Amino acid sequence: MLNMDLISKGLRTEGTAKTLEEILQEEMRNYNSTEGTETNCQTCKGKGYIMEIQKDEFLGPYTTVKECGCMRRKLEFQKAKNSGIVPLLKKNFKNFETTNDWQKNIKALAMENAKTKTWFFIGGQSGAGKTHICSAITNHQSRNNVKVKYMVWIDDIRELKNFEDDSLMYESKRVECLYIDDLFKKPKREDGLPNLTAADVDKTWELINFRYSNKLKTIISTELSIDDIIRIDESLGSRIKQNCGKYIINLNRNKERNYRLL
Repeated sequence: MLNMDLISKGLRTEGTAKTLEEILQEEMRNYNSTEGTETNCQTCKGKGYIMEIQKDEFLGPYTTVKECGCMRRKLEFQKAKNSGIVPLLKKNFKNFETTNDWQKNIKALAMENAKTKTWFFIGGQSGAGKTHICSAITNHQSRNNVKVKYMVWIDDIRELKNFEDDSLMYESKRVECLYIDDLFKKPKREDGLPNLTAADVDKTWELINFRYSNKLKTIISTELSIDDIIRIDESLGSRIKQNCGKYIINLNRNKERNYRLL
């Protein structure tokens, strides 16, 4: 039978009295200093987990093991690898080209936004680095232990409309930071707006409205302007506009800004 009085007064080891907390501190140090092979993280020594000491009002001190932030990043990388968007993970502010003033302005605003929970919107000219700058914001968030998700709208909208399996919608609604790439990317109608179905708009509104109501950071790139989004659905567009505040960039159509054509 465990003698609780002995624990409370101190445990004797080789003639030296140690309190329970001292023993747990030693156990924690030994665990946290042990190296693993899950990741190359210096915080957890590659194990993927960190031991901590907790205190309970009735039970007293005890140890717990929690997941290190590197395991989250490892899982996100694996998801990215499976979805084919690994190249986006290499996009950052350092390798965003800024040979012109308009690029410098985009970079400055994006770098400021990356440190906040405020939404970010960039629309307009194709090939002008919209995906790059949004990926840089998203990757900055991830490196700061924010759980992020990349969504390519044209690919994921089909699954979002699947009423039999709403797992993607559930996750996309609730993730801390969501990047929606190429919002409303569809063939154009005669008026220049995309040829969207009612379900395309309804499911996108459902996603945006949930994140709007719960103040969850959302990053959006699209070939449309914010005014185009409002023309498609005023309720949807106004929510995006309100949550982005000053972080809205509309790039005018100019083929000289399309670096894919150079």
